Amino acid sequence: MGIIDTLSAGYRVIARRWWLLAIPVLLDLFLWMGPRLGIAGLVRDLAVSLNVPAGASQEMAGALQQTQYILDQLARANLWVLLAWGIPGIPSLIAAVAPAGLAAPIAAGTIQVGNALQAVGLVLALMLVGVLLSSVYVVGIGSAVLQEYEPGASRRPFGRLVLSTWGQLLLFLLIILLAALMFSVPFLLLGGLLALVNPAVGMGVLNLFSLLMLAVGVWMAVYLFFAVDSIIINGVHILRAMWNSANVVLRNFWPALGLIILIQVISVGMSLIWKELTFSPWGTAFAILANAFISTGLVAASFIFYLDRFKRWQTQQQAALLAWRRWQEGQSPTHNQNNQDDGEDS
Repeated sequence: MGIIDTLSAGYRVIARRWWLLAIPVLLDLFLWMGPRLGIAGLVRDLAVSLNVPAGASQEMAGALQQTQYILDQLARANLWVLLAWGIPGIPSLIAAVAPAGLAAPIAAGTIQVGNALQAVGLVLALMLVGVLLSSVYVVGIGSAVLQEYEPGASRRPFGRLVLSTWGQLLLFLLIILLAALMFSVPFLLLGGLLALVNPAVGMGVLNLFSLLMLAVGVWMAVYLFFAVDSIIINGVHILRAMWNSANVVLRNFWPALGLIILIQVISVGMSLIWKELTFSPWGTAFAILANAFISTGLVAASFIFYLDRFKRWQTQQQAALLAWRRWQEGQSPTHNQNNQDDGEDS
């Protein structure tokens, strides 16, 4: 199955199961018209203490101004967008196009977080719930793909599969975080020490490290792209899913890379189109529904591609194993002796 055929098959699966759009659509409607969750008060208190002191160097002043800009963005942010966070995450139009919110026909107000401890707790809780929602979303799509292309395959109950996927995705995020820390901390320490001796050399090391981390991140994003698909399709733990994903990509590198690039191009390009439609409530409502359909179809296409290429890989492995066993049987002493006996009898 080619890339275009895979995309078409993904949209056919979604067109017959519109309920798969429920989570991204409902989440976007909540982010659009529901009450906002902000930390403006906490951020403004922090920003006051970051005023540029008199006599500060140009570099320090630039760094403080950049920090203040980031804090200003946080002051306008809506923490509910963290519900769309995760691997692979929920394709939320509001979170991607306007995380600070869009003008809504209903004024729902803003809930302000009282203190820093509450803010940290809410952020962690929303991230956990976001991964859970993402698990429900992808399990629904993966189950629909299996029902379409593997109707006789045994399946675990939906709730158990969601909880299992949730745990595996959290473990996946933890593995990525630990790997990033393991690689970044030594280079950051080295760059910091060199910066104390020679700032130019220290910045050069940090820039080189940034390029290296970018290359490693792209490599991991490509080879582990189908890890979530493997968790649901194969029902395996995350380490085995990472192994399956890497093998599928390695054995189908150019088609897999083409699909991944096409998915990213479609996602980015369509988000630009949806952004232009958010000038009115009706345009925003249409953009939310269209974004959910396009994005969910892309997720379904990735499941179909993985399932097709994984089955090919397993078929090739079984054929190679069968050929190896036949070759071993042909080389066994008993087989050779029987051939000699048959020759003597004749």
